[in-house]
Amino acid sequence: MKYLALLSGDYPELGYIELSSLLSNYCTKYSIEIYSNKIIRFQVEGECRNCDKLVFVKELAEELVFLKKANKPYNVWQNLSEAISIILENPSLNDLLRNNRISIKALKLLPLRGYPSSPSIEKYVGSKLMEKLNLSIDLRNPDKIVKVYLGKNFIAIGILKKILKKSRIKSKVALPYKHPAALTPEVMQLMRNISQAPSKVIADPFCGSATLLLNVKSRGYSLCLDVDRKMLKKALINLKVAQQHTYIDVIVADATLPPLREASINLIVTDPPYGRISPTRGASIKDLYNQFILSHFKVLKEGGKISFFSPKKVKWTKPFNAEILHQCEMYVHGDLIRILTVMVNNRWWKYTF
Repeated sequence: MKYLALLSGDYPELGYIELSSLLSNYCTKYSIEIYSNKIIRFQVEGECRNCDKLVFVKELAEELVFLKKANKPYNVWQNLSEAISIILENPSLNDLLRNNRISIKALKLLPLRGYPSSPSIEKYVGSKLMEKLNLSIDLRNPDKIVKVYLGKNFIAIGILKKILKKSRIKSKVALPYKHPAALTPEVMQLMRNISQAPSKVIADPFCGSATLLLNVKSRGYSLCLDVDRKMLKKALINLKVAQQHTYIDVIVADATLPPLREASINLIVTDPPYGRISPTRGASIKDLYNQFILSHFKVLKEGGKISFFSPKKVKWTKPFNAEILHQCEMYVHGDLIRILTVMVNNRWWKYTF
């Protein structure tokens, strides 16, 4: 089953990483073809979450933060006339569109010289389809939407399957306490998708009011750590409201000296303070990040991951036994640009020297 994915133009790299991470986590076999930084065609094969492939793709579309649209593709061509002629000969497409009200939407993925305007392309495609198929054009309430994507060296046409709103990602439960510097639900969902949260032990050493851990946590046991007792009291109330207090332990602890056994954690996901709204208690931001990363790599299991944000201006040191899987920039506001980093602990490196 193939699908054509239109990714968000804000962070197309993150969209690709997010999609590939979820597919690798839930599918036994899949393939991805990249046509541009916004258009990706992916094929789902094998078993997917032990459910029907169509159900899986619908669930996948709901989980992905940077997926804007998912289309059922009908191949990729070099020019528009070739695409239309081949589509009209496609029996499955004819059956899908015949006797329906359709709308044509054309989208140029980048400025293209020599191409007609998007409305002209929509009129051309619509007229050709109406000549051969018994259908009508309805821009307000169509039964099907035919999407035409124009790139530098390709034209892709698909039938729109899912329209996703930007505000579709919401917190799992309304919480009474939320830190003013807390991440948005979209960003927390993104961290979960990219980190591929396992059903084992997860820890957040800068948990604050526990909003991130509640959104990232899937199954299993979790640890909510923070040096601020007042914030942990709020975190405990949030956990009780979310009915997760029996699965998540709250611990008063310094993130630079975690009271955890070596090789005991599968995933660390956190948003350390940037020194603006969230205080660092006298420590420099650089030292805080270096001590936090080094101390928590000791408690990660082999193959365990750590996912965290850091300000772009802060240059922390990567542990020698760490491999950076993903590193992407995200603009916040003003001069603040944060970097999402996902690293894996390759403990076998220590034996190669």
